[in-house]
Amino acid sequence: MMIKRFAWVFAAAGLAACSAGALPSAENTPQPNLKRVWMLADFEGFSREQLVAAEARMDWTRLPRVYAYMGCNQLMMEAKQEGGDRIVFGGGASTRMYCEETMRLEQTFMNYIAGTKNYRIEGHTLILRNEAGKEARFVAQDWD
Repeated sequence: MMIKRFAWVFAAAGLAACSAGALPSAENTPQPNLKRVWMLADFEGFSREQLVAAEARMDWTRLPRVYAYMGCNQLMMEAKQEGGDRIVFGGGASTRMYCEETMRLEQTFMNYIAGTKNYRIEGHTLILRNEAGKEARFVAQDWD
């Protein structure tokens, strides 16, 4: 009777060990989750107050489609991750409303995104870097 119990315990332990799999290596570990809504917090040429008033944000929840809002028009684009910290944006489009107070922010942002090549996530902050080395910083909307 006691031998049968030990046999079951060892059989269960053996099955668990076989199904556990290997631990992920650093290169197989996925990048931090981009699939969030990110609020634009720091963008050269615009104050934090302007960005908050415009409700400037990027919605990455439907990757590879990315949606942005800079205070007036809906901006749509595709984002392709190219391994590591590389990212390429393309296929940009937008609605065409005229909003004098936010047009400069929208145009500047779209020009910036077209030249963006790198990204990184530090805690709850997404940082995009363009070809000229200029950075735009976003804070995760769901972060308290």
